Amino acid sequence: MELDDIASIAILVFSQTAFVTAEKIRSSLPNSVIYSLAGRVPKNSKQYNTFGKCIQEQYKAKKIILALCSTGIIIRSLAPLIKNKFTEPPVIAIAEDGSCVIPLLGATKGANQLAEKLALILDCQAAITTSGERRFGINLLYPPKGLKLINPDHAKKFISALLNGATVRIEGAHPWILNSRLPISDKATHVIRILQQIDEPYSEKANELAFRQQISLQKGRVSVVGLGPGKREFRTFSAENALKNADDIIGYNFYIDLSKPFAKHQLLHKSDNHEEIARANHALALASEGRHAVLISSGDPGIYAMASAVFEAWEQADESLSDIDLVIEPGISAAFAAAARFGSPLGHDFAVISLSDNLKSWEIIEKRLRLASRADMVLALYNPVSKTRKRQLCNAIEILYQEKLSDTIVALAHDISREGENLKIMTLKQLRAQDVTSRTVIFIGSSKTRIFRKNNKDWVYTPRSYK
Repeated sequence: MELDDIASIAILVFSQTAFVTAEKIRSSLPNSVIYSLAGRVPKNSKQYNTFGKCIQEQYKAKKIILALCSTGIIIRSLAPLIKNKFTEPPVIAIAEDGSCVIPLLGATKGANQLAEKLALILDCQAAITTSGERRFGINLLYPPKGLKLINPDHAKKFISALLNGATVRIEGAHPWILNSRLPISDKATHVIRILQQIDEPYSEKANELAFRQQISLQKGRVSVVGLGPGKREFRTFSAENALKNADDIIGYNFYIDLSKPFAKHQLLHKSDNHEEIARANHALALASEGRHAVLISSGDPGIYAMASAVFEAWEQADESLSDIDLVIEPGISAAFAAAARFGSPLGHDFAVISLSDNLKSWEIIEKRLRLASRADMVLALYNPVSKTRKRQLCNAIEILYQEKLSDTIVALAHDISREGENLKIMTLKQLRAQDVTSRTVIFIGSSKTRIFRKNNKDWVYTPRSYK
């Protein structure tokens, strides 16, 4: 049972406090149904009269159970039904106020991974007690999509040996294994074997766990997510949900670090800057295997970011990739976040221009700077400098001197919503290249852009009317 394929999740509650928490969970898990004790929670939920009977019915139906109550009542109610850990559904206890999440049953069906996802939803801790997973950072009983454990009866003895000091040799390769903390040794007598071919023959061996690559029947997805300018509170709910539901997170090192926290089952694929097409192709390849890959960008992914790179790669890809789901999750752009700090400098017509000439010529940039300036539009300038691009900003300032008045209002926003945030307001004649870094957004006002002081702060805005 893959968590993404669940027909229904049963959320059982006793009280109004628990119902509020359950509604928060339901908003993030659309396949969930709330069951509440009759007479106590007269809201939009199914009603039950006896908790024990209700939870047993859900368990027999192989539904995932999220019970917002004490662990004791759950255990006493389900004890007569507990028989085989390889077939039992996930059963998770959650504090009524959502302050902690405890997976009780169903580790082989993804209970621990779901508990981590719930902890992200509720902003709390998941109390994972599975010894192997806590020590090695991997649940060998619950491999990711596209991989199947083919000799589960060996797992108990195998994991016990590792917990007691045995090392393990890896035959084959998979990032799920390589990203773990397993005690790997080339001389180990215990072996984890990854069978790359679906029809590759295998004979069971002592001291060995074997996993086989599977063809996924599930439709893959690529979500291109905008993180916003920095702090987590600037992310949209849809971006947060995409991150929580991902199997794989792909991105530039710095942006992956901004995306924390992650669930333990999620695989991180970090890369250097300027590898956009490679990242896009990697995400498409993962989606072709039925996985949900999230590509992350700062700001909005459609503004000088990963969305266009994905479409460039997808357009050129072969027909085998034509059927994946592709979703662009918008984010708050650096320009919009910075504008909000100053007031409303983009209150009338404006143009956004990147000063990077990596993907276009400087002649094009100069033409656009001149024409937008002559049209008296507010300018938001991205990518002003980099380690290898110093002269472009100086050239741009010279062009602006020629096309705009020297007292034009200029606003510089550096590291918006990150540590070291800094705002400066000046006139065009005061603008110097040394005031700008690669993480600065530059606003060049129109002839109508104004500045005034209220509440001990200078505010910049461009009036709505242009007369």
